[in-house]
Amino acid sequence: METLREAIRQVLEGTDFDPADKVLGNLTPEQATTKLPGWPYSIATNLAHTDHWQRIWLARLEGTKRPKSFPDFPEISPEDWPEVRDQFLANFERTMAIAKAEPFEHQMKSDKVAVKILLEIAIHNAYHIGQMKLLKRLLRDNRHSEKHVKLGLAD
Repeated sequence: METLREAIRQVLEGTDFDPADKVLGNLTPEQATTKLPGWPYSIATNLAHTDHWQRIWLARLEGTKRPKSFPDFPEISPEDWPEVRDQFLANFERTMAIAKAEPFEHQMKSDKVAVKILLEIAIHNAYHIGQMKLLKRLLRDNRHSEKHVKLGLAD
């Protein structure tokens, strides 16, 4: 159990990489919803997808109604960015709270299954937060857009 808690903590709080709130916290709504040339999703869409699956797994753990599986990569407007970001972070905190709870309470048939789901959340979140960090770097790289214009790759 401690290994699982540590895995979730490292993704949530950051250890070798920036924590989720730092990656997401200082993006403007316009930056978060920008879809870069050659990339299928904006940071906001990627985050909405990440939280969508996090909510599905949390609902399983908590025995509540699961959201519909699709669409799982929704377009997000700049106005909706703060809510999407805050909801993801709050749900990730819920994930940590479930993992830390003593006694370990969930609605799965066994602790082993619950641990597996919590680990899925941690891995899935880490994967997509890494993508978002890369997209954030690309957004801030002024040379990125100049290179695409020179190469004829800009929209």
